[in-house]
Amino acid sequence: SNTNYVLLGMILEKVANEPFENLMRNLFDTTDLKNTYYLTSPYPKTIMKKMVRGYWQKIDTTAINGSWLQSAGAIVSTTND
Repeated sequence: SNTNYVLLGMILEKVANEPFENLMRNLFDTTDLKNTYYLTSPYPKTIMKKMVRGYWQKIDTTAINGSWLQSAGAIVSTTND
């Protein structure tokens, strides 16, 4: 469940003594994932230009950011990554 992923993120932050965002950035850098991001704020325009449009009941939901889900859903990536 999402709760378990959020708790896991909190545990990792405590053990590593650094923000989950930094842990994810290090992971993406060391695994050569150049188009994968953990975002804790609204998507920058540079990323928005690359995103496929998403819709729910004819409403464009592309800009809705999953950062409120913390470690359970704030990762954005490409199919190649």
